Amino acid sequence: MVLQRARKTGPFDVENSRVSIYPDYTEAVQAKRATSTEVKKALRIEGIWHTLLFPLKLKIMWDGNTHFCLSPEEAWSWLETYRTGRDDQNSHELPLTRSWRKRRPSGDQPRRDRVLRPMKTQANQGKQAAIRGATSLTELPTSDKDRTSHTEAGEMEDSSDHESVVDPLGGLPHVTRQTPEDII
Repeated sequence: MVLQRARKTGPFDVENSRVSIYPDYTEAVQAKRATSTEVKKALRIEGIWHTLLFPLKLKIMWDGNTHFCLSPEEAWSWLETYRTGRDDQNSHELPLTRSWRKRRPSGDQPRRDRVLRPMKTQANQGKQAAIRGATSLTELPTSDKDRTSHTEAGEMEDSSDHESVVDPLGGLPHVTRQTPEDII
């Protein structure tokens, strides 16, 4: 079946695969295809996706556009246009090459080897020193909200019916609620 269809010119499908057989695939066609080797190497070095279609049709895909070249000379002229960044249709625009698009200003992203640490302010250093110097949780400083208030008679009264304990690592108060059994 494949040999019968191979006698006909053009592509056909066999088991969901496209097969193309052309009767003029001779040494002359091979010699013409060999002339595009240097252009294909240059495109590969530039990182431009390309493929060589039969007999000598170079398909170049770059930046969402597809360009077909029928000769190596046409492909070289396209490559030179790409390298200089100029396009005949868009000559009024600023030429940008691929390497220029990849560049970023130096201050945009932080260096990966730099470790970001919190700023040490005088207030933070004081809190950390107080926490390090405290021998028990009761000696740790608490926030103004949880401290007891003094009355005019000099007596201390609690601002709430719960006790406050400060976390030794972060300095944040942890509130423990009193249950009815604790009050009695």
